Amino acid sequence: MNHTAPTPTPTPEARAWADRMAEEYDLLPEATGLVADLFTPDLPGLVTEFEREVAALPATSPLLSWGVKSRRPESGLDELLERLDTDDVARLVVWSNTSLPPVSDGDDTTRAGSPRRYHHRVRSHFEKHPEVWNATTLPLLLRSVPLGMSSFDLAVRACKGAERATLDAVADEAHAMADRIAALFSNSPREHWPRERNHHELLALLLDLGRPLGPTDKVLGYRGDRFLDLLSSTHPDITSSPAITALFVHGLRPLKGPAWETALPTYLDAVPDVDDVLRRVLELVLDLPDVDGEHGHAGAGGWLGHPRHTIHLTVHASVLIRGVLRILLTRPPRNVPWAVGLLERSFTRLWPGKSRDTWQLVWGYEGYVGVLDSVRDETAIPALVRIGTRVRSTPGTRDERRKVDASLHLAARTNGLSAAQLADRSVPDFGLGPDGTLSRRLGEHTVTLTATADGAALTFTGPDGRRAKRAPKALREDHPDGMKEFQGLARLVRTELKAQHARLGDLRGGERVWDLPDWLPHLVNHPLTGLVARELAWEVTTDGVAWDTGALAADGGHWRLVSPGGDTLLHTGRAAPDARVRLAPPPGQD
Repeated sequence: MNHTAPTPTPTPEARAWADRMAEEYDLLPEATGLVADLFTPDLPGLVTEFEREVAALPATSPLLSWGVKSRRPESGLDELLERLDTDDVARLVVWSNTSLPPVSDGDDTTRAGSPRRYHHRVRSHFEKHPEVWNATTLPLLLRSVPLGMSSFDLAVRACKGAERATLDAVADEAHAMADRIAALFSNSPREHWPRERNHHELLALLLDLGRPLGPTDKVLGYRGDRFLDLLSSTHPDITSSPAITALFVHGLRPLKGPAWETALPTYLDAVPDVDDVLRRVLELVLDLPDVDGEHGHAGAGGWLGHPRHTIHLTVHASVLIRGVLRILLTRPPRNVPWAVGLLERSFTRLWPGKSRDTWQLVWGYEGYVGVLDSVRDETAIPALVRIGTRVRSTPGTRDERRKVDASLHLAARTNGLSAAQLADRSVPDFGLGPDGTLSRRLGEHTVTLTATADGAALTFTGPDGRRAKRAPKALREDHPDGMKEFQGLARLVRTELKAQHARLGDLRGGERVWDLPDWLPHLVNHPLTGLVARELAWEVTTDGVAWDTGALAADGGHWRLVSPGGDTLLHTGRAAPDARVRLAPPPGQD
């Protein structure tokens, strides 16, 4: 239902003035009726003065002063606007928007060139001052949007700044504007992030008004968007649900805030099995196919205007996923036990790995790590460590490294861990298996990274089963990126081994004591730390008074701590519950 008050029938004087303006300014036929409705007795004289002052603006004219207390009027246009009431100012802005139709190549209008640029400056100024609009002038502005040469920014920001009653009065016009923007995306395969952001904000306003938005594939399914197309083809029950559309649009809002939190349960309750929906949307990130070409793994923050189908994950899809992550942040961890593993795999899938200069990195950190921050168990810590390893191996990510470190400390505090316990849990395993090796296929060869307490080395096994320490020429030529990745990984392993030698070496003979549930997984059995820990001498006690020293020896799937005389001091498969261990001092140190 349209709540807009009926527009009074234009007077003969208004129609006559509109006809004169249409002839003088080459107005589009559709604009003439709007100009007649815009009419007030004072407006013809104000338009004449407005046009004269706009044309007189110097090329380097400063910003307008209207609505800015700290800026004094510096032009005739400033002085004109300052002396008018807001209704007259709003009508002049609508006039400016209506009277400048888009110019096609070869068009010869009476107002081309500089005056267009000056009028654009006027409208840009009033994008920042939505307080100028009221229930009478806002409908006129929305009617002018399809006619003018300006972007949707002016109208969308006016709607955002309007009071609820005013916005409710123009709900139909706002919805029609959202539909026009969606139609533009249906017809154009290219990204246009500023316009897409306008669309998101307008949809959120309509949601607040209680307007039904329709299914996701119609409302948010921009042409050629790889992620949305994949979502529609694999999960049609998600993209055909208006309730899920409402949840998605709520998640699209740029800022969360208390109001966002308060309104969220309404949209969550309307979606059956909402946690499963969140999981399926995020899992789809793992199924995104790679894209060949220069734009393959970049978000559109740097690729404005490129075809969506050439972009691995568009900004539009990224913002939608970020909204899903915001929603996931609010879910009880027991409802989403899959969150940690899925988010880590998704982050790994999307991380660019070469440079931080990509839009994906921004939302990847703030979204994925933000969710892991909220997980209330220790499973988030290894995931954060592995994410941090990727961040640290990417050039130019100093700020992101600090954020990951802050997230790790937050996770430690959340789980009641000391700084020393966090240090044990913060050692990356680099994908190494329990035996300290990692193997992958590169073409017809198998590349194996083997870590030992002394370092790390690569070996290469050919299709004939022969092993070599030097990479075959064919492998270096056919898979240079894969080789570079493995060589870089070997360097990281060597660096971390040195760090663990130093860390554990500093703890020898110290006061740090481990309970077995901490000691076994994070030191002895850790794929990398264990290489160092298993070579050191340890002391064990069951009463906290007497300490016996021994060395570790494997015993099937367990470990024995064996004294110099060969006695078993500790067997991890049948140890006393109160057994504790510490590093023995170096030989010759008491």
